[in-house]
Amino acid sequence: MTAQNTIRASLPPTGLEAPLSDMEQTLQANVRKFAQNVMRPMGTRLDRLSPEEVIAPDSEYWTVFPEFMKLGISTADIMALTGEERGRLLPLI
Repeated sequence: MTAQNTIRASLPPTGLEAPLSDMEQTLQANVRKFAQNVMRPMGTRLDRLSPEEVIAPDSEYWTVFPEFMKLGISTADIMALTGEERGRLLPLI
């Protein structure tokens, strides 16, 4: 097949997803924002530390969990969803 005969399609990341619902889009946007604004900068700082410093009781590492909880995503909430809803949401988290 030559370059002139190539068919191109615009697909989501894996190309197989059904469109996300409004709730799924909101969740994805919030989790992505958290990853970019909290986890990425923290990971960069933690990468400069020794393993012992990373897991020390006063390490910044331990602050990520309470910050994530502020998103309002709990295990209980996820488990209350139907299997289909969980199957769609968990990959977004």
